[in-house]
Amino acid sequence: MSTLAERTALPSSLTRETRGEQMFPRLADRDVPRITRFGTPQRYAKGEYLTRVGDPGVGIRVLLAGSVDVTQRLTHGGNALIVTLEAGGFLGELAQLSGRPSLVH
Repeated sequence: MSTLAERTALPSSLTRETRGEQMFPRLADRDVPRITRFGTPQRYAKGEYLTRVGDPGVGIRVLLAGSVDVTQRLTHGGNALIVTLEAGGFLGELAQLSGRPSLVH
């Protein structure tokens, strides 16, 4: 009999390398102007956090320029890189959309 983890594990082919475009989609250049009217442009210094674990949710963010590393805090200290997003990329958690705290940096 298999364990719950074995029954729910994703096949190894469903990785960031093979399914990255589906896991982290990017807005087409023509779509960005349509959504910018719903937000307020903000600038961040290199190395500055957009959000931290436990911060209240702010909704969705769309990158107009530059890049952002999305990381997860490790149990024993440090951070693990989840993905680097670039212009046209967007980020937000379902938890944040409901006003709950962020789960990632």
